[in-house]
Amino acid sequence: DWLRRRIVRSKGLPQGKNRVHNVGWPRLDALYALQAKYRASPKPTHTRPKVLWAPTHDFRRKGGELAISQSSYPRLLDDLPVLEKHVDLTSSLHPRNRDSKAPTLEQLVEADVVISDFGTMVYEAWALGKPVIFPDWIIRDPIMTYMKPGVTERHIFEHNIGIHAKSIDELIEAAHSRREVDEATRAFLHGDTKALDPSWLGLGLDIHVAEGKLPAAKALVDKALASEDPAFRPAALGTVAGSGRKDVATWLLNGLADPR
Repeated sequence: DWLRRRIVRSKGLPQGKNRVHNVGWPRLDALYALQAKYRASPKPTHTRPKVLWAPTHDFRRKGGELAISQSSYPRLLDDLPVLEKHVDLTSSLHPRNRDSKAPTLEQLVEADVVISDFGTMVYEAWALGKPVIFPDWIIRDPIMTYMKPGVTERHIFEHNIGIHAKSIDELIEAAHSRREVDEATRAFLHGDTKALDPSWLGLGLDIHVAEGKLPAAKALVDKALASEDPAFRPAALGTVAGSGRKDVATWLLNGLADPR
């Protein structure tokens, strides 16, 4: 609705409100297609998490003479040498902070974990099942100070939605939580609904199917079809469909027979 209202109010694009309709976020179609292609392609084994740092731009500064940015750019730059010792890091600055204006697509799809601040990158990462880590020691105070109550991004920080790191050490630990996510996912699938942070659901299910192969995929589909959870059911079925495994695809096309 926010974007629709901007278009309707824009003097440069005079459109009647009845001619402008919400159709979702079209770039997700390209991201989903790219993710399916990436999952289906052979990939070398990597032991370190692939982390994407994709901050928002630093042009939105508040506080008068202090000019405090609500972005982790450029302040996180000082911590990158430490971070690079522990993860495979890719950086994609906001187009306003770089010469290339190409969208962040492949880097996002290939990442295991995303570090960001607020804006579309956060929601696109979550839509792809990527956990998002917020560098709170840099951005929490500016966001809580200068963002108005009721703004979605402020709500994220008020309620600690996602993963919030209080230091570079906590951020590194969170980026390495794949094993813990796998264990939490197993507990979640066995009925402990509080074992897994919802922001880790997509990654957790991906790991579960990757580790358990076809038997895990079959069990996950059965559990998803029996579930009425509006978040779990599509996430689980999407994970199996996009697993990139030939045996799983063969079973889905030729072996799955379920009236549900």
